[in-house]
Amino acid sequence: MKRKLVLGTVILAVVFSATTVVCGAGVLKIGVPQPLSGGGAPWGVPVDRGVRLAADDINKAGGIRAGGETYKIEVISEDTEFSPSVGLAAFNKLIHQHKVKYIVGPMSSGTEKIVNPITEANKVIMMHCGASRPRATDYYTFRAVQINDQFAPAAWGALNKLYPDTKTIVVFEPDNETGHEAAELSRQYAEVAGLKILDIVFVPEGTKDFYPMLTKVMALKPDAINASRTPPGDFALVQKQAWELGYKGHYIADHGSDTSMVLKIAGPEAAEGLIQSGTADYIGFAYTPEMRKVGQKYLDKYGTQDAWSLEYYNDVLYIKQGIEAADSIDTTKVVEVWRSPGFTMEGLYGTVRWVGEELYGINSILSTPLPINQIKNGKEVVVTTVSWEDTVPFIREILRAEKAKETS
Repeated sequence: MKRKLVLGTVILAVVFSATTVVCGAGVLKIGVPQPLSGGGAPWGVPVDRGVRLAADDINKAGGIRAGGETYKIEVISEDTEFSPSVGLAAFNKLIHQHKVKYIVGPMSSGTEKIVNPITEANKVIMMHCGASRPRATDYYTFRAVQINDQFAPAAWGALNKLYPDTKTIVVFEPDNETGHEAAELSRQYAEVAGLKILDIVFVPEGTKDFYPMLTKVMALKPDAINASRTPPGDFALVQKQAWELGYKGHYIADHGSDTSMVLKIAGPEAAEGLIQSGTADYIGFAYTPEMRKVGQKYLDKYGTQDAWSLEYYNDVLYIKQGIEAADSIDTTKVVEVWRSPGFTMEGLYGTVRWVGEELYGINSILSTPLPINQIKNGKEVVVTTVSWEDTVPFIREILRAEKAKETS
């Protein structure tokens, strides 16, 4: 079995080559259960778009080849509405009705925890985006993007570097399982980062009037306000209303946001200075020439650039490379290849691998670099890029402190 692909420009040249007709191809289904409506849509829609764009490019370039067969990718999307119960129904439909074996989603940890036993039992590869940490027993479960433990040290580190006098922070979270889990993580991050959390505000779904909450927050005089897992549209309202109330502190969205939505809802003045994980400006950032090319293609197709969209484009490339290296669409064989020593993959960030075993007991996190941007004068500016290796000491300290508390 081929354990490592020498890809680089070779695989990307294949993906971006002229259209190839795939005659008599089989079908490889990729499920995308994401919030495509409601407050979580600014996160979910870019996932769907990125996956579909990658599938189109791969199909036009000849599809996926394995076991003497050629497969065309079919993307099947389901709207989870950022709700665990709706997400469970979406997963059941994808797995049992559509017979999907590869899934990019869900967005929330609440949904991930509910569906995890189902995906594991059915040997479905799930590349999720929730707040949950890797579990060593989850063989078929992977992160679709960087893990939450990376977002915080990267974004909070940028906050400390740009504004070293920052000492206190208030965290906003959605009032659901995802938000409550993320809140506990925020407490751990703050302790290691040397920041004091003055309050964690849990926001009921559908809230549009944040003035009462913000009046209490402003009385605490926090140096910064963090969005955490609050949907981008909701946090844009927080920024807008806080600015109207006269708040002059800093803003951070350590799980990423949606710059165009923030600027539209909050306005440039209120949005100024917001620090965010990820970037939507793939053309300007352009970590590789391929990223610039795909970023332009995405812009031409959808009329916008969306944060995280090309990370999910990458996920489809990784699925393709895993299948072709295993020479099989069997998910167990693909996982064996993915986790085999020395196996690497090529994407729009260059060469990546699955990491995390030294911290979590299993390699299920992508080593993709994490850009951190800030809104300046109505535009995104990438202020730093953080590697997996950069975040390992911070994460190790978080896990050490957590274990110490459990044994005390």
